[in-house]
Amino acid sequence: MPKYLIVFLVIVASVCNAQTPGKTEPPVLVQAKKMVHALQISDFDTFDKYTNPALIDTLGGKEKYNEVLQEAAESLAEQNLKYDSIKLEQPSEPVKCNKELQCVIAETVTLTREGNGVVSMYKSYLIGISSDGGTNWNFINADVSNMDKLKAIFPNICDSVSALVK
Repeated sequence: MPKYLIVFLVIVASVCNAQTPGKTEPPVLVQAKKMVHALQISDFDTFDKYTNPALIDTLGGKEKYNEVLQEAAESLAEQNLKYDSIKLEQPSEPVKCNKELQCVIAETVTLTREGNGVVSMYKSYLIGISSDGGTNWNFINADVSNMDKLKAIFPNICDSVSALVK
């Protein structure tokens, strides 16, 4: 009988640890991970759900955007490249700006080629934007080289948020 009690206590302790308050990921990070996973498996319909709608419109709408994504995926495949990993850091503290919440998530992207290992590793950023108080997020991929262009297309990006892209 004591064996069962010990097993029960171990199970209860592990369940309690798994549900410790403060250990859950913020919605912005959960949704960013879903977007990244969708990219890695070429699930462009899911990827679109997390892409900033204005970016999709700028590129000619969902159909054209998905064509661009498909062409990029095919180009990687032709070069025998794949996303080995895309690691997301913790998001910055959300900033309220223009009736939106905005934050930045740094990401480290690793591309590999079969037989050659790591071909490229680079850092970029996801700018997260929520217009419903942080429940739902969409993202714009940014890095230092395209920040000026992004600010021209998305003037609603706060300076304090774009400053985190470095």
